[in-house]
Amino acid sequence: EEAGESAIVMPPGGGGGGGIARANSDRLLSRLSASLVTCSEAAVAYGACVKKLVPEVERGVCDKEFAALRSCFSKSMKQTAGKS
Repeated sequence: EEAGESAIVMPPGGGGGGGIARANSDRLLSRLSASLVTCSEAAVAYGACVKKLVPEVERGVCDKEFAALRSCFSKSMKQTAGKS
C-alpha cells in the first residue's frame, strides 16, 4: 500500500450482505431489466442520437431523447416497485 491509502477489508464471505441484500439486489435487477424492455424504443432512440454524433458528442445534444428515456425508466420503476 502507498502512504495514505487504506486497504479495503471485506468481511468473511465477501461482504455480500447475506440473503436479504441479495434478494433486494435481485429484485432491483429484475425491475431494471423489465424497465429496459418497457423502454426499449426510447433507449434505441437515445442510442441512435448519440451514435450519429460519435466522436463529436456534445453535452445536451440528445437531451430530448434522454429526457424521454429517463421519464420512461422512472415510470416503469415506480410501476414495478411493489410487484417484485
